[in-house]
Amino acid sequence: MLEDIKSAIITKVGDINTEKKWVHDVFRTIKLYEEKVKGVVTNLRMMQKEVKALLVKKKKIEAAILKEKLNSKLDSAKDDLQSLDQAISGVHAKKKTFQETKSYLEKRISNLEKKISGLAAKGSKISDDAEDEAESSEESNSTDDSTKA
Repeated sequence: MLEDIKSAIITKVGDINTEKKWVHDVFRTIKLYEEKVKGVVTNLRMMQKEVKALLVKKKKIEAAILKEKLNSKLDSAKDDLQSLDQAISGVHAKKKTFQETKSYLEKRISNLEKKISGLAAKGSKISDDAEDEAESSEESNSTDDSTKA
């Protein structure tokens, strides 16, 4: 019986030592996993920062591309505006020329109408003067003919 108790004690001490070793191994494994988890978490944070930095770069590049496209559209719009301004200037110049021509023609028409009305009023006097002039020119021609002969 004493032998049985000694043997049971030795068995139980062996079981206790095995269990202690197992617990110690589990704690060591848990500690290794905690260290690995900390490393992974640190790596995740670093990768998140890198992704944020890449997103910032991407946004800057997209903004630069958009700015370039908008500047191109702006340049095109400015060219169109300049073309329109030149066309408008041409239209204004033509308008001025037409107005000057119109003014000139109106004055000329007015002057011609005055001359016509003046001629209509003097119509009989002019025909009398013209007849007198024709007679005097015939007389001078006949005198010239007689001098030549």
